[in-house]
Amino acid sequence: MIAGEWYELQCFIQNVVFKIVDVRWYKLNQINVTETIKTPANLTYKVRIRPDRADDGAQFWCEAKLEAKGPQRYSTMSSDHLSITVHSKPIINENKLPSIVPVFRGNPEVLVCEAEGNPKPTISWILGTNVIVYNESLTISESTPEHVYCVANNSAGRTTRQVNVSIQDHLSITVHCMYNNLFKFLAGISVFLIIIMCKLFLSLLFPVVKPIINENKLPSIVPVFRGYPEVLVCEAEGNPKPTISWILGTNVIVYNETLTISESTPEHVYCVANNSAGRTTRQVNVVLKEDYLPLIAGLIAVTVVFISVIFIFIYSIYYKTAKMGRYSLKDAKPSAQNGNIAQNGKHSPIPMKKLSQSDILA
Repeated sequence: MIAGEWYELQCFIQNVVFKIVDVRWYKLNQINVTETIKTPANLTYKVRIRPDRADDGAQFWCEAKLEAKGPQRYSTMSSDHLSITVHSKPIINENKLPSIVPVFRGNPEVLVCEAEGNPKPTISWILGTNVIVYNESLTISESTPEHVYCVANNSAGRTTRQVNVSIQDHLSITVHCMYNNLFKFLAGISVFLIIIMCKLFLSLLFPVVKPIINENKLPSIVPVFRGYPEVLVCEAEGNPKPTISWILGTNVIVYNETLTISESTPEHVYCVANNSAGRTTRQVNVVLKEDYLPLIAGLIAVTVVFISVIFIFIYSIYYKTAKMGRYSLKDAKPSAQNGNIAQNGKHSPIPMKKLSQSDILA
C-alpha cells in the first residue's frame, strides 16, 4: 500500500446459519467501523482505509456477532489478521542538509543526505548535467558546481533537495609585535628571560553569501484591479546585506524594497537583489483585472430606487383613495322624513331633486 492512498478491505462471511447481529472491523485494539446486518446470508462486508506512514505493519481483522439459540445466546466469529505494509515517499532530513553551505578554498566539506521512507530510499547526488554520485555523503570543494542536488528515491516516489555551494576565500592575517627599551647583553653577565606578548583583536566575520529572494512574500503572478494599486515587497537574505531594486521596462529603475503597481505598470517587473557575492533576479507578472463591484453596486442602487418609487406611487394612490372614500347609491332608499332625501351610508342625508321628463330629455 502507498501512504495517503485509499484502499478497500473485504470481509467475506459464508455458510452462517444464525442471524448476524453486526459486523465490526478492528485495527489493532481499536474498533474501526460498526454496522448492523439483520439478514443472514453469504455476504461481503467492506471498509475503506487510508493508511499513513505510522500504519506500516498494522493489523486489521473483522468480527461477526451471531445470535444463536441456547444458554449462550451470542457468539463471535473472527477473521484472520491482515498485516499491511505501507510504502511511503522519501523525506529528506533538512536539519542535516542545509540549503546553503559555505566552502573555503583548500578546505573541502562533506555533505550528508539522509532520508526516511519505505522501502529504504537510495541516495544520489546530481552535480551539473551529467555527473551523478550514488552515495549518502558528498565531498565538495571550490571546484564543485554552484548548485548540487540530493535525490532520495524509492518505489513510492522521489524527493529532491537543492544545496547552494558558496565558495569563500580565506582571510590572511599578519601580526607584527613591536618591542623597545631592551638593553644589550654584555659578556660575563647573567642572561635574563624576556617575555614579549602580543594581542590580536579580530572582528567576527560571516561567510559571503549570494542573495536569496524570499519567494513566499513575492509571488510570480500578481493580479491588479483598476483603481486599486498594490504594493509589492521584495526581501532577500545574503551577506553582505543585499541592496534591492526594481526594473520596470527598459530604462526605469526604482531603488527600494517596495514597489507600488497599478494598471499603468508594465506587464513584467523584476526585483533585483545585489551584493558582493552575486546578483539574483525574480520576475513578477502583473495581471490586470476588471473590478465589477462598483457596477454591481450601482445596479443594486438603481433597483432599490426603482422599487422605492413604485412603492411610494402605490402607497400614494392607496392613501388618496382611503381619504376620499367610496360611495354607492345602489339600492338606496328614500328617507322617511323626506322623499327627496337619499342616504350616503353615513349619518348625513344627501338632498336629491326629482327630475321631470323634460329635464331628462334635455
